[in-house]
Amino acid sequence: MTLPSTGSAPYPAVIYLGSFGGIPRDVFLNEGVAIITYDNGEIGTEHQPEGNLKQGDVRNQLKQGKFYEIYGGLHTAGLLQAWSWGASRLVDVLQNTDQDLIAWDRLGVTGCSRLGKGAFAIGLFDERIALTIPHETSTGGVPAYRIADAIPTEDTNGNFWGQLSFSNDFEPFVLNTSQLPIDTHALIAAIAPRGLMILENPHVAQMWAPAGHMAALAGSKVWEALGALGNLNYFSDIPNSTHCQYSEAYTPSLVRSVQRFLKHDNEDPGSIHAGTQLNPGDWIDWEARTLSDD
Repeated sequence: MTLPSTGSAPYPAVIYLGSFGGIPRDVFLNEGVAIITYDNGEIGTEHQPEGNLKQGDVRNQLKQGKFYEIYGGLHTAGLLQAWSWGASRLVDVLQNTDQDLIAWDRLGVTGCSRLGKGAFAIGLFDERIALTIPHETSTGGVPAYRIADAIPTEDTNGNFWGQLSFSNDFEPFVLNTSQLPIDTHALIAAIAPRGLMILENPHVAQMWAPAGHMAALAGSKVWEALGALGNLNYFSDIPNSTHCQYSEAYTPSLVRSVQRFLKHDNEDPGSIHAGTQLNPGDWIDWEARTLSDD
């Protein structure tokens, strides 16, 4: 845990997955937000080297990590669900303290790449997370599966076999994502009305930023129906950069989200601002119902 030099306890905090790239810690610390470094690999161990899985080998072996020590190495949950479970136990501990140091009700979560997938899962499955910040997640995170598989780069099949992020139960869909009963726009919608700040990079093709943008647009219709559209932020309009290289172009929108959801310092609404995009009419052919109190 790293405490900021500004502000005072109880501090808002961001759960930070791993140490691979992503948002510089100082962006949060300078805002008076503490950093909780979460060793997700201790909860569920990744297969190494990445991308070296072969169909039918490692996926049929015992998984490692504390989640699987408790629930069994053949448990169907993939790493994303295991990491989400571990983060929720961390929040349990914070919630059951006297809050003299960390404000458990002002928590964010972030990570980049496969750790961004983990951050997305944590924010999705724990409603105590006030602000979810997935960064360049690629498939398994924000980008819509159906759209990603229509873009001629990599595909969901390669991502599935490259790591143990997914459950084995996902295997029937890796070459047939159009048969999935849901897609990621529904997961984005499920986070509403809490804060969501999606950061993507359109300059690395395999991150599928156009598919992430379409997922955000489709999911935003539910946020709008709930009267919570201002709680959703999407940003991918950045200069050319490498994977998980932080761009200062993110900072203004990111800081506003931190101030709004973790510090309660402003009410600035979010926005969807894409650096590159597909034609929404090709992918979104529905409108959310208008919801009201009656």
